[in-house]
Amino acid sequence: KWSIPFYAEVGTGDSDFISQGWAGVSYKINPCSELGLLFRVLYYDFGDSAPLDTEFVYGPHLYYRYTF
Repeated sequence: KWSIPFYAEVGTGDSDFISQGWAGVSYKINPCSELGLLFRVLYYDFGDSAPLDTEFVYGPHLYYRYTF
């Protein structure tokens, strides 16, 4: 019933570099419902094209998922 969801990606585009990832724990309540707690980190590097060089967004997330 318990699992460890995770996700990671890196890329580029309008920014010089971007990466994000999250990991946490989840509990399957029944075959259709899941409750979880994640920690997410998001990083941007805009380079010389923007006033901000880098930006970090991070924090915990509580979620409920219902599938059918």
